[in-house]
This record gives sequence, structure tokens and C-alpha cells, in this order.
Amino acid sequence: MRDPYVQVFRKYLIFISTIFIFQSCYHYHVLRDYKSVGNTVPGNTKIALVGFYPYKFNTIRAGSHSMVLVTDLDEKSPTWKYFTQGQSLNDFPVKGIDSTVPPDRVKEFVNTYRSYVGMYGDGELRKLVQWSGEAEKESYLFKKRDVDFYVLGIHGPENETNNYGNSFRAIISYPFSVLTLGMIPVWSTRDIHSTFFVYDKQLQLLGKKEFKYKATVFGAWWGRKEEGLFDSELPQNYRNSIYKADVEEFADFFPSFSPQIKK
Repeated sequence: MRDPYVQVFRKYLIFISTIFIFQSCYHYHVLRDYKSVGNTVPGNTKIALVGFYPYKFNTIRAGSHSMVLVTDLDEKSPTWKYFTQGQSLNDFPVKGIDSTVPPDRVKEFVNTYRSYVGMYGDGELRKLVQWSGEAEKESYLFKKRDVDFYVLGIHGPENETNNYGNSFRAIISYPFSVLTLGMIPVWSTRDIHSTFFVYDKQLQLLGKKEFKYKATVFGAWWGRKEEGLFDSELPQNYRNSIYKADVEEFADFFPSFSPQIKK
């Protein structure tokens, strides 16, 4: 007959180990690496970067259950800095309305961005587009800027919660992590997805480039503090770095979109 005190102690130990893992272990991301090949564009080429925002998340907890919701675009953590050939849209002042851009083309641009980010992107769109009227009857005008190209950058949302393979990975790795107090990591992956659209100054689509891969993620006491606690969302000041390779590779690929900017 098993000693009931031993059973209680074992349950207590498992409980303490679980709390330790959730409160003392950090993420460790193994991201894809990219080394720039050095493709450049002429120095007088003006490239306005639109979007390039990761998502904001809010974790709602109720007892042992939690739900992660997208709440907005994270405009404080853009990935512009990784695209050194371009500048933020905010750096190009508006110079009236460009009547040479057909309203249907502007509407198509608006619908493209909304199809990825929904109404979260309307704040960014209003920097580019002036529209009025009721839903389904809106009129669209394009704001004029001294720009050669527009690049629309869309990230994520990076998806870990709905990655069903992670349930299997957790079943395999979690017991060992508990038994070793976080020395052996909990293993998961995170879907990372970036899409870029290139337009000329008349808002004609020149091309699209997409990047999608799974990053390996470990949760252990030896993880990186700057990447956030194991059971929490990524910190704001780290989130944009998971898209660094995507933006840098796209920046190298960018000159191939138009003969005007090829070497």
C-alpha cells in the first residue's frame, strides 16, 4: 500500500515545479538567419513604407484557462528599421490629392490591407487615403506625396496558440521539463508570416513577396529574459525582431520588382 503522505508530497512537488516553470522560465527562439547580399537601390529613390506593424495581444485569464486575443496593431514596434533603403510613410508630407490615381485602384489597395488586418489598419490607411460616405458606398481619393514606390508590409499575427502540433510537442517535453525544474525545455514552434506588396507612385501593383516558416521555441530557465516569460506573450520591444530576417531578405529582393530600380 502506498504511503498517502508520499503521494501528497509528489503532487505538491509537481505543483511547485509547474509554478516554477511558468514563473521562472523564459522563451528562447531559434529564428531563421539571413545574411544580406547587399542589393541596393539608387540613392535618390524614394520608398515609402506602409504598415510594417506586428500585432498587439492581450491575454485574458480565468483560473487555469487563458485566451489570447489580437487587440490592435503595435505601432510602437514597427519593423521599418530593417528596411534601410526606405523610410516611414510619416516622413513624406502630403501635397494634396493625386487625381491621376483612379478611385477603384485606391479602393483595391484599401481592401488588400483590410483583408489581412481588418479595421486595425484604418489608422494607417487614412494617412494615404481620403474616403467618405457610408459603408459599401465609400469614395476614395489618394493623397499625393513625393514618392517613387510604396511598400505595404504585413506581419503575422505570429501564431503559437493555434499551432496544433504544439499540443503533441508539449506532451513529449513538458513532463521532462517539470522533473528537471526547467533544465530540459518545453518545446514548441511559432508560425511567422510576412507579406510585402510593392506599388509604384500611381498605386499600381508591381509585385508581392511572402515569407512563411516555423521558428523553434524553447521554454526553460536558461531562456532569454528579453524574450519574455514562457507563459506570456512576447514583449513589445522584442516582437519586431522575429521579423528581422523577413524584412532584410525582402529589402534585398526589392530591386527585382521594377526595371527602374534594378542595378
